[in-house]
Amino acid sequence: MDGAARLGERLEVAHLVAQGFLDALGDGEIVLVRVRRDPETRAYMEKRCSRGAGAKRKSKKEAMRCLQRYVVREVYHALRHPFESPSGSEGAELRAARKKARLTQADAAAAIGCSISAISKYETGKRRFREIGKR
Repeated sequence: MDGAARLGERLEVAHLVAQGFLDALGDGEIVLVRVRRDPETRAYMEKRCSRGAGAKRKSKKEAMRCLQRYVVREVYHALRHPFESPSGSEGAELRAARKKARLTQADAAAAIGCSISAISKYETGKRRFREIGKR
């Protein structure tokens, strides 16, 4: 199977996943589950629906729409940067350890046998850490 065919299959699968996600989002299913199970989301809904003292109160429907947009942004970010941890702490720890050892990215790359850009991707969370163990 050539590269173009594999890419076509991946895009088709991604499209089906996205379509299923959008169907669930359109039904409000994802947001409803988050409101029920996530304390932060529940607090957001309560805050938006019961604003007082000069702040504009949102209807439940408007608040749900805001949450849907937020979920879409989260998913978009996760799709664009699949290996990035939410807190980014793993990459920060790696960078701190490298700097504490007074190593440049070039030195660290030479030590584990990878490229400098790979070290940068590990530190920014754009590449998985378990890939280091394969070397």
